[in-house]
Amino acid sequence: MMMNASTVLFYNEDSCSNVAIGSGIYPAIAKMNHSCYSNTVCLFNGITATVKTTQNVDKGSQLFNSYGIDFELIDKYTRQENLRAQYDFDCHCEACILDWKRNDNLRIIICGNCSSTVSVSSSNVKCGNCSSDLRDMLSEHVTVLEDTYNEAFQCFQRREYQKGLQILTCYEAMSRIKVLQMPDSLLLDWNDLVKKFIVRSFYEDS
Repeated sequence: MMMNASTVLFYNEDSCSNVAIGSGIYPAIAKMNHSCYSNTVCLFNGITATVKTTQNVDKGSQLFNSYGIDFELIDKYTRQENLRAQYDFDCHCEACILDWKRNDNLRIIICGNCSSTVSVSSSNVKCGNCSSDLRDMLSEHVTVLEDTYNEAFQCFQRREYQKGLQILTCYEAMSRIKVLQMPDSLLLDWNDLVKKFIVRSFYEDS
């Protein structure tokens, strides 16, 4: 029988990062499906593994793990090739189906007028379904995202981890106008800060 092993990580306080120290078999975690935009992170206290969510997850929805292959860092073609070679499956997660791209000039949003999914770039700022001009909506929303990130980062500096995490994960506009791709620096910093809040609060409570 084949089973997916988990990389056991040691948390380094000085660098605020995880260091791989080995691999372990965790049957419950091994049953989790992969997503290139996973909604969980695995934390370790010694050899005890704890899974925490990194996004709001609706009751009854599936929890996804990352097999070390994320859309934020790797293009779709390379992700699919790596997953086939190592795990023998084709990924059909949302990031792969919609072909989310790592591109400063491309964002996918939900039109506030007709709720259609729209790819917005420097050459396309209109909804293809209702022709609404999305420029002002997009600009305003990204500005709010940046302000929200800065407020949460100040909480991190003050060691107010639970408060900062709540600011990021409970941001109401994320469910109303879903920005799936922000500029690279903001998206990577945003996701990294969410994980840092979760990691820091977990290890301080352990």
